[in-house]
Amino acid sequence: MKVLVDATFLVYLSEGGIGFLEKLDVSTTSSVLKEIGYIVPAHIANQMLLSLNEAKAVKPKTGSMGSRWLSQTDLELLNSAKEGNYLLVTDDKKLTGQARLEKVKVIDTPHFLESKAELLGKEEVIIFLELLQKFYLRKSLIAGVLERLKKR
Repeated sequence: MKVLVDATFLVYLSEGGIGFLEKLDVSTTSSVLKEIGYIVPAHIANQMLLSLNEAKAVKPKTGSMGSRWLSQTDLELLNSAKEGNYLLVTDDKKLTGQARLEKVKVIDTPHFLESKAELLGKEEVIIFLELLQKFYLRKSLIAGVLERLKKR
């Protein structure tokens, strides 16, 4: 299945998991790429650009569902995921909720990385998730994923 990632996922990877992008076949929209350029240092953003595919951006319709609580970038990401039949990787609860309402497959960063542990290397994923746990808001979610990975 094709995978579409949001800016939060990319920011998390910039904190120590940048090498994962080279192994993952993921895409994002041009607006997310632009956002990343403002958030992470230029040398990291440029490294990310080399490993990402650009998905066709589908602009949101005026007055579309979710337009009151989602940013234009999130709406574009959601519409692109829906039109392109992508799995959407996001940790944004509002975006996740809207994606589910619109029947878009969605997964958070820890669960996505858990599903790719064989490809990325189980130990590398564990090390990265332990680092991520220090600033990830839903610490119990990461704790559960780490527990399952360590039992494998």
